[in-house]
Amino acid sequence: MEEKLQQILNEFKENEGNLTILTGAGISVESGIPTFRGADGYWTVGSVNYQFQQIGTFTFFEDKPLESWKWFLYRKGVCGRSKPNLGHMAVVDFEKHLQDRFRLITQNVDGLHLLAGNSEEKTFQVHGNINQMRCSKECSYDIYDIPDKVQVPDRNASLTDEMIKLLCCPKCKAMTRPHVLWWDESYNEHHFRIHSTRAWVDQTDLLITVGTSASANVACTTVYQVKDNGGSLIDINPAYSPLGDIAKHSHSGTQCTGTSSEYLPIIRDFLLS
Repeated sequence: MEEKLQQILNEFKENEGNLTILTGAGISVESGIPTFRGADGYWTVGSVNYQFQQIGTFTFFEDKPLESWKWFLYRKGVCGRSKPNLGHMAVVDFEKHLQDRFRLITQNVDGLHLLAGNSEEKTFQVHGNINQMRCSKECSYDIYDIPDKVQVPDRNASLTDEMIKLLCCPKCKAMTRPHVLWWDESYNEHHFRIHSTRAWVDQTDLLITVGTSASANVACTTVYQVKDNGGSLIDINPAYSPLGDIAKHSHSGTQCTGTSSEYLPIIRDFLLS
């Protein structure tokens, strides 16, 4: 183990502090889920190719609700065929061992952390969950699981009348929407627990960022919040990430160039032994 990494882990272990793990798309790529920025991140309507920055907006949903649903349901199917990897399982072990000293912040909507065994209570799903839906008219704050009968197995599949009916709000019968944070929307507490997330980050002694490119606001603000509070930083990423630079240049931080499946089990075994 690299000396700086061991030093940080030893200090955390001795002080029995609070651990936060923040995950991005990189941890799920190891499970076979392509990123929005890959070849899967577009949707064709007629002769027009819409990029994920366009599809992933409330504006697009209002204009083309069924096309929006088809794309998200297709993505849901891709996620549903994937399984948690060694990185996900290591994160579960952190929660089991550290209990109230642990929280997970995930930018991923695939639900793999919960499938692996992390609890909803200790998992801040700050971008939502692609397996869930809520009323597009906000008649309530209720969140519902998307019915199993609603599936889009491939890009050419169409939504049946039965599927459309199942996608209507159980309360007011308006069309529901995927329970995800879209590009033209803001974080809030009632859907994404953002204030609770920031309150926990204020108590964080060690932050481990995993597989995130820092393109989302919550990643950068979390890292700087921990850094400014004097906490330690570890960034795990096989590719370059600005968060790695921040970690390396902080008073107590390091960068691990590799995957979550490589590094998280090593860190788990060291901390939990």
